[in-house]
Amino acid sequence: MTEDNLTERPWPLIHLCKEKGMIDELDLTLAKNLLKNEKDKKEEWALFLCHMSRSLREGSLAVSLESGKLMPSPVSIWKDKKKDPLLSPVDIAAVEEKIIEGFHLPASLVHERSTEKAADKPIIREGNRLYFQRSLRAEERFLQSMTQFLKFRKKDKFDRQKAMLFVEEMKRSGSLEEKQAQAALAFLDSAITLIMGGPGTGKTYTAAMIVRMLQQARISSEPYKIALAAPTGKAASNLKQALSKCGATEGIEEPRTLHSLLNLGYQSKEVKSPYQLSHDLYIIDEASMIDIELMTALLRSMKPTAKAIFLGDQNQLPPIDLGSPFSDIADAKDNLPPSLSCVELNVSIRCETKDILELSKLMLEGDGNKTVQFLKVPREEVEWRPIHDEGDKEILGHIVASSKLKYEWMVRENLTDTELFQLKSTFTVLTPFRVGMLGSEAINHAINKAFATATSKGAVPIIILENKPDLGLFNGDIGFLKEGHSGQRKAIFLKQNTVETIAFPEAILPKYEWAFCLSIHKSQGSEFQEALIVLPEGSEHFGKKIAYTALTRVKKRACLVAREETLCKILSEKTPRTSGIAEKVLQLSCTS
Repeated sequence: MTEDNLTERPWPLIHLCKEKGMIDELDLTLAKNLLKNEKDKKEEWALFLCHMSRSLREGSLAVSLESGKLMPSPVSIWKDKKKDPLLSPVDIAAVEEKIIEGFHLPASLVHERSTEKAADKPIIREGNRLYFQRSLRAEERFLQSMTQFLKFRKKDKFDRQKAMLFVEEMKRSGSLEEKQAQAALAFLDSAITLIMGGPGTGKTYTAAMIVRMLQQARISSEPYKIALAAPTGKAASNLKQALSKCGATEGIEEPRTLHSLLNLGYQSKEVKSPYQLSHDLYIIDEASMIDIELMTALLRSMKPTAKAIFLGDQNQLPPIDLGSPFSDIADAKDNLPPSLSCVELNVSIRCETKDILELSKLMLEGDGNKTVQFLKVPREEVEWRPIHDEGDKEILGHIVASSKLKYEWMVRENLTDTELFQLKSTFTVLTPFRVGMLGSEAINHAINKAFATATSKGAVPIIILENKPDLGLFNGDIGFLKEGHSGQRKAIFLKQNTVETIAFPEAILPKYEWAFCLSIHKSQGSEFQEALIVLPEGSEHFGKKIAYTALTRVKKRACLVAREETLCKILSEKTPRTSGIAEKVLQLSCTS
């Protein structure tokens, strides 16, 4: 019997799921390879292995089963991609039940950590969680690095009494809200402080006030070096600007991307040596974007006497790569060990974007009906363009027409490089997808085609897709491609943290694409005055965080393009990642 026959006859449910596009060939191949030496190749085992592989590729560190409930849930990640009415429907509840049965894999594949010595098996069981070896190693390295960093007592370089008096004065004068003051005081006793909250809650402002507190309470004449960093250059630059507006400038170095700060290579997340950085304080923005391996590299690089502040919104999209350590620690915020604090800011201090803030709250509540009713009322800051019977091609035409009006500045002549970057931040198109008729690639192609005559000699926005540290260019950096004096095209980018530009020949650029439209993942860390947010059918796969993240990129006006049914599905979907970090951090608090 051939392997294909083996999967078709004994595994009918897998065969049907594969026909519907619910199972990826990569995951099925892994399941076949792991079960090839098993005499009894049960379909439920193969289904579970497919689910486990898919969960890992989507960022979870583990798959857990508790009280009959599987996490991540198959309902959230097993989607009918083909939607072919001629194919038999798949009962997802029956699939989930079968996957749960497969959780109890054969002993030949699973190392029982609690009872067995180390064994050369591909899967490790730890309580109610199953890990692949790679993901468990990543989790353990992160926890070990964090534990080591927290254990080292930080010697104060400031007068605590003066610091507390500063906070009290700022609170009394109304310069600090209650939770912001709580975060500043928590910093005094913490090696790591997480400050989380939604847009407009003052996360960066609170960090700036902590810096000012340190400036007021310094007791040492030694320089106090402060590093600013973020996953993207734009986010790092925004952080510096926000701190400067609050008068927090002393001791602060120029902001950098995390890859640049850690001196990481093209795609590496391995630091060359531990404790390689010499700063006293690290302020890291957009921390919810940091995957577990990058976070581990940062923790291993900071000198043991340093402190760190992580700013982020746990409701935004998780990192593209493995794990979501910021959110995991946030989940354990009420029972953290000494030297690790987490404060959530929940009062918005922005009043100019009340419609956007109200809509973002409704999205987080996950109530599609309330959100739709809100959107049906005409508003200045938020517009909804519901999709009815239009096909993707027609919708793309509407997107291009709207974008041409917003990008009309591209046909102007004699714009300076600085003006180009200022104008680019006024508008963008956002979509969850890269590929497909309504993905960023197709939308960019269509908009660029509409401007073909104007952009042949003008400037076209581009986004870098790969790190190239020797040029100082990193994944997510936005620039412009324009014709040089010699007729050869060149790319211009803002010098890090300045309004000056730097140019590179097109031939030496890393991989890039047009940036009229950005994927919502790529837009994280950036802000735009206005955005056209496209949420096509299939966006529900990402859950409500995709809509929330897109909306919170916008400062003044958002236009949503989505079917009512799709929008409701998006808001009802939850796509949490699974790991053991929150539970193990709680264990640390009990042993500290």
